This record gives sequence, structure tokens and C-alpha cells, in this order.
Amino acid sequence: IIHSDKELNFKFSGNPKEHLILDSGASAHIFNDAWFFENLEMGSFKEIKTGKQGATLTIRGRGTVRLTWGKTRISLENCLFVPDIVINLISASDLTSKGCTLIAKDSTFSIRSEA
Repeated sequence: IIHSDKELNFKFSGNPKEHLILDSGASAHIFNDAWFFENLEMGSFKEIKTGKQGATLTIRGRGTVRLTWGKTRISLENCLFVPDIVINLISASDLTSKGCTLIAKDSTFSIRSEA
């Protein structure tokens, strides 16, 4: 993982349950473990559809995820807690709607914020 004040670069290997995947098709940020969350409201929420026809996963909570590398932090609001999802998803459309610029190449992606 490489970081600077206004840019985060991600590159992962190892345990897929810990990976963060930039997903252009995801409508929300989705995480599979409660430890990712700075605050988490557990409850009964709707299900999400997966890429497999007819398959759904249950949303167990919603909250804010704060990812930190050195002095660089990114807060992701309204993230979904879905313990059964295999890989954590970062919603590209949600980031770009908040003014971030995304760059993806090979197994790496970067998030740049103008703020």
C-alpha cells in the first residue's frame, strides 16, 4: 500500500477476505468484517443481490468505515456490513459522486481527493 496526503494506492495479496476491490457495479461500499467499521449499527436490513442469478446476501448492519495508512485517512459512510460476502467492495460510483478521482491498473487502484 502506497500513500500520500491526497492519494491512496491499494495493492493486495494474501487472504481474499481482507481484500478491497474497486467495483464499478457496486452501488454501496460493502465489508465482510465488523473490525473494518468505526461505528456500526446492527439490525435487520434488506438483502443485496449478487452477480450470481437469483442469489442474495443479508445485510447485517450499516455504518462508517475509516481506512488509515500512515497520515492518510479515508472515511466511507453508509457502508454495508455483509458477513457472507467473500471480498470487500469499494463502490467506484459512490466515490466519484463525492468528487474523488479513481485510477486502476493491474491489481492496483488509487483514489485521489480534491478536498
